[in-house]
Amino acid sequence: MKKLTAFLLACLLSAAAFLTSCSESGSNTDTETVTNNTSTTAEDTAPAEEEAEKTVTDIVKEKYTGTNLNGYEYKVLAPGPGVHFAYNEVGPDVNEVWAESTDGTPLNDAIFNRNVASEELINIKITPVFGDSNENIRNQVKTEVAAGTTDYDTVLVRMDYIGAGAQEGLYLNLKNISTMDVTNSWWDKNIVDTFTLFNSKLYWISGDINVFDDFAVEVIFSNKSILDQNGFTLPYSDVIEGTWTIEKMYQMASACQYDVDGDGKIVVGKDIIGHAEGNDHIKHWIYAMGEKSCDIGPNGELEVNVLTERHIKAIDTLFSYMVDKQMTYTSSWDQFVAGNIVFDGAMLGPINSFRDMEDDFGVVPMPKMDETQENYGNYVSNGWTTAYAIPITVKDP
Repeated sequence: MKKLTAFLLACLLSAAAFLTSCSESGSNTDTETVTNNTSTTAEDTAPAEEEAEKTVTDIVKEKYTGTNLNGYEYKVLAPGPGVHFAYNEVGPDVNEVWAESTDGTPLNDAIFNRNVASEELINIKITPVFGDSNENIRNQVKTEVAAGTTDYDTVLVRMDYIGAGAQEGLYLNLKNISTMDVTNSWWDKNIVDTFTLFNSKLYWISGDINVFDDFAVEVIFSNKSILDQNGFTLPYSDVIEGTWTIEKMYQMASACQYDVDGDGKIVVGKDIIGHAEGNDHIKHWIYAMGEKSCDIGPNGELEVNVLTERHIKAIDTLFSYMVDKQMTYTSSWDQFVAGNIVFDGAMLGPINSFRDMEDDFGVVPMPKMDETQENYGNYVSNGWTTAYAIPITVKDP
């Protein structure tokens, strides 16, 4: 297995501060720094001793120590192991809710330890109620809410399915639950901000409790070996400096593209392709350029944004590079794994499919439209992202 860990870690550490739109949490670390304002006198010139950092675990324990729910069985209706994620790249037994025991793998053990700690802290028992598909979970909630018979406390399902259910009146407004603080750092701030309607209504939420919302972020996988052969390095420094633009990506992609068989045509599967991605990625590019089809108005209402001057410029820019300059080809990521693609646009989730890839590779966010764009943007697929919602029939939300 090639050494992808260092590349991924470097990308996540450097790019996390730049990702905007739905992909940015209020805090994606497990620490929350608490600082003191300490005064000194002439006699007291020694540096003040800083208060130790508080972890999120510390904060949660402080908040909930003394809470006793008397062994309440807290049930979560969710996709079963291996059910949700497209193509199942993350493993056949992965889910976000439950682990039977530790097995030495980071995700499984984190879920198990989280649940045990939660059960011990507030005296509850967490029980998964697994569904065999997102579609069946959606239909089950609808049927049972109509009958008033839901036997679970919360629902975890595809975010777009919850949106449809909220329109049908199936879910509670989380902003009306007095014991829930959606501003806590472990909730995804952009999910909260983007889906709070009219400044007062929020029907679903994601954050550090989720995994698939992170896998649903579009990134650019970059073949380090091909870049090295053509005198380039992975564009991490460009990302950090804010100069990672579609023009920079085009220059690198076109310089590395190569007609292997010399027939005068660039063909996926035969030649080295500069940039490729699957279908239906145009929305990801529009968000990467800092634009949205809809935005939130000053009073929390939705506003159509497709005819603004900058939005039209984003469309024109994409057409120029992808079509006129022929930068982009359609391909599945197996060609990237085979070493035939320089830059491959895909969700972060398939990264586990690249474990046996011979070439080294890196991961960077999608590029900006130009250097005047303040932040990197990113659309998070609402079909791949899971979110939590509470049915209106729950007796004690």
